[in-house]
Amino acid sequence: MEWHPMVNCKMLKYLHENHRYAKCSERAMDNAASSNHIEVVQFLHANRSEGCSTAAIDFSVGQNNLEMIRYLAENRTEECDTTVFDIAASCGYLSIVRFLSENRTEGCTSSAYDGAAKGGYLKVFKYLIENRTEGFTEQTFYNAKKFNRNNILQYITENKLKANKKNNDTNHRQRHVGE
Repeated sequence: MEWHPMVNCKMLKYLHENHRYAKCSERAMDNAASSNHIEVVQFLHANRSEGCSTAAIDFSVGQNNLEMIRYLAENRTEECDTTVFDIAASCGYLSIVRFLSENRTEGCTSSAYDGAAKGGYLKVFKYLIENRTEGFTEQTFYNAKKFNRNNILQYITENKLKANKKNNDTNHRQRHVGE
């Protein structure tokens, strides 16, 4: 029994109640999360034991679905990594960045700062500067200049912020390993 976006919660409940031995996998909850079907995720969490994978929260960040992220974080035990935070910052999703910062322990990397700068998301960038310790890199300056994010450049200049060289060296190596 796999959940599909065309299957509504009522039908899922029927299948669950009338076909007790039907198999299910974590993809059911992952798919429901990726399609923003909170009611289905809640039902699967309460009535099935298969759970979900880390993809459920990953998909929810991509959908900018704070309600789903909050539910998964409060009710599920699957871990996520810094990528989720970095993506939220790079997309300018301040409410998700704030929630992850205040409620999760994975943190972010300098890629969160770099992505916020690239997108010109000043509120996100300021939040990271004021509330996180990971720091940004020279890539932040590069992104802000390349994409004409003068608001970011002005904020950095006015506040006399400096790039974190340690993170910059690490990111530089990582960036070139895959090339």
